[in-house]
Amino acid sequence: MMRDYLLIASIVISTSFCYCMYPVVSVSEDVYGNILKLGEADDTYVLARVDGSYWILTSDDKIERLLVGCEQIFEYDPEMFYYLTDVQPDEIVGDARSQLVYKRGNINVIKTEILIDSAVSEIFTLLVPYPLSKWGYSGVQDNLPKQMKKNDDIQELVNNVNKSEIENTIQDLVAFTTRYDWTVNCHQAGEYLYNKLISYGVMVDSISYIAVSINSMSTPATNKMFAVGDSGLVLHTEDGGHSWDEIEIEGVSSDLNEIFFVNSSLGWICGRNGTVLLTDNGGQNWLDRSSDVDAILEGIWGNSTGFVCACGSPGVIIRSGDFGNSWLTCETGTTSYLWDVAFSTDREMGIAVGSDATILKSVDGGATWSEIPAPAQVRYYTITFDYLDRPWIGGEDGTLFYSDDGASTWKEVEIPTDMAVRDIVTSGGRVFLTGDFSAILKSVDNGLSWEVIDLPYGFQSACGFVGDKVWTGGALGSIYLYTDDFVYWQGNNIDPTDHHSWENIIGIIEGELGRSPYIMMSAHYDSTSEIPYEYAPGADDNASGVASVVECARVLAETTPKRTIKFLLLSGEELGLLGSARYAIFNMPPDEECLGVINYDMVAFVDVEPEDLDVFYNDNSEELAELLDMCGQVYYSDLPVSLNHDPDMIYSDHSSFWNVGIPAILGIDDYPVSNPHANRSTDTYDKLDTRLAHYCTKVAVATLAESAFVGRDIPATASELYVYPNPFKPSNPSHRYIVFENIPSGCVVDVYAITGDYITTIEVGDTARAIWDGRTDMGDDCSSGVYLYIVRSGENVLSKGKVAIIR
Repeated sequence: MMRDYLLIASIVISTSFCYCMYPVVSVSEDVYGNILKLGEADDTYVLARVDGSYWILTSDDKIERLLVGCEQIFEYDPEMFYYLTDVQPDEIVGDARSQLVYKRGNINVIKTEILIDSAVSEIFTLLVPYPLSKWGYSGVQDNLPKQMKKNDDIQELVNNVNKSEIENTIQDLVAFTTRYDWTVNCHQAGEYLYNKLISYGVMVDSISYIAVSINSMSTPATNKMFAVGDSGLVLHTEDGGHSWDEIEIEGVSSDLNEIFFVNSSLGWICGRNGTVLLTDNGGQNWLDRSSDVDAILEGIWGNSTGFVCACGSPGVIIRSGDFGNSWLTCETGTTSYLWDVAFSTDREMGIAVGSDATILKSVDGGATWSEIPAPAQVRYYTITFDYLDRPWIGGEDGTLFYSDDGASTWKEVEIPTDMAVRDIVTSGGRVFLTGDFSAILKSVDNGLSWEVIDLPYGFQSACGFVGDKVWTGGALGSIYLYTDDFVYWQGNNIDPTDHHSWENIIGIIEGELGRSPYIMMSAHYDSTSEIPYEYAPGADDNASGVASVVECARVLAETTPKRTIKFLLLSGEELGLLGSARYAIFNMPPDEECLGVINYDMVAFVDVEPEDLDVFYNDNSEELAELLDMCGQVYYSDLPVSLNHDPDMIYSDHSSFWNVGIPAILGIDDYPVSNPHANRSTDTYDKLDTRLAHYCTKVAVATLAESAFVGRDIPATASELYVYPNPFKPSNPSHRYIVFENIPSGCVVDVYAITGDYITTIEVGDTARAIWDGRTDMGDDCSSGVYLYIVRSGENVLSKGKVAIIR
């Protein structure tokens, strides 16, 4: 056994001990370790032990190895605490194990297994070095050490991941040109993936659901409301929204994007293929007033004089002055997708908004249009004029502005979310916003403050008032009534046989233990862009994630795991997580246990350092995230994994599983998203770095295999005590508490300040883990510094060590 000896400069062992109550200081703790100041006289030295050597710091700050003037005073035990004090061991209450190891004058050197409260004497100083743990790691540790033993069979599976297979799948999906909403291309992409999984010998099922969404709502009269949506859907209510009936309009099957009632009788609808519909009897009958412009019309506005104006793609604005009997096409000077149009009460000023930060303005009743500067470089979805005739515009990334000077300048309105604002409805000082990701926003003070109203699933793209009630409509034909007391979902009478459906594709490799439990991997195969119906290649977002799932299925298809593995390919993500919400709420088998979901969304774009996989998890998913991280380090260490605890990261399909209590993690190439082509028509194959997708797939195969073949639920931990993160940095979102791992059940952890002052005691219980939030027994935050811990079972000390807090 190697022995260490404590050496003290003899010049110090004198009356300078009278000044020993000085704090522990550091020259450079990372380099020189801990040091102790013993006095202030000119001949005083500071003693430090670093890597087995002893050093002194002279009064002129010169560091020298301690070679002379030393005497061996006692044998040093690295597992004990040493104190300089004027008290005797038997005077230390509650610690009969203290021993006197050296005495000079009235100063004693005492060793003990435990920390002692410094209040026992004015002369009571803890010497360094501090004891190391008997059990394990003594350096910086940010996570639990990786102790997983490599499985050669799993490594072979990881090695079988083929980069060319991934590239081919991405290119095949991009070749569909768009996979947005309901398009023939999106349906064909689903069929392609269905057949590809079958070709690998995987059991495959296609789960259909109604793809109809409510796109717009309007109120012609009290208790009366209309809603329009995809595939020619028209709904109406005569009783304030308590019941809804579907209206079939002969010859109309295109998506209907907006409905606008001028008054109780006159109303307009616009949609795909240049569709324009007119009613002059309150919606009892609808007349075709389509123009010759074959465009996707997104927004429409009219007044009682017969004037009507509609906008759409590409850069289209049409207007009529005779109730749509004839139309004029306006020069806009843009090819950007225009999403909405509206006019002031006197119709003199009109504004149209769209993609590419496009804002067009007319000051002559819609006859001519010119582009004006946008207050933010985002995609704008909606425009409305409030009761003061002020224009409000909303768009992606939580963008909301209004103008009180005729759109010459804009004032930003801050909202408590970054959802895309897709509809704005105002009434007096009340403002309601609808958007993506299952929420609506309400303000009763004209936008000064906001209330976030969470909904079960799917974005809400439409909103309308019926008296004092507010109705919203959106994903999957959902309609919600909001009152001051509750939000109520109203099912409607949509006939699924009359409308298009979307498909979620599920592949299954059944395990020896049956369908339960199982591990699942998912990715969405739909896409979007600024021209979503025309061209949305979605190479990174999210053909890359889909290709990774498909390649995992190929590699694992011929194996027989213990546990079942499922591969879920989802539609509807870009319209508010529709497919995953539908699957999580309605299609997960209730008699089967899902161990967790690995969701990949964008894993093939690299333009920032480091090149890594960002993984997001919530409290319920930490062990799954740690398992993926561990598998990456053991089976493919070339890909760093960055773990991020962020329950507010809800912008992909993993969050649908969070909502029903299933552990789920998101793997993404970078977040905040660094890919400037995401949700753009420029998200093409040539922008990708498929090496990253290849690496990410290897890590996914390893994680699925470790869970399904080895039966690993949580990361294997070290057999020794580990404390992490160390140092603990509360400002780091992933540092929520300090974990003492692998502690025998029934033990406690005592924490002390560096001075020996008691901080707190943590009970371990039956979990082999103790958690400390960095606070004292009184609930106060501990300041930055080094803290000492003792793990004990009763009076038996099992381990000692240090942990640092940096605030």
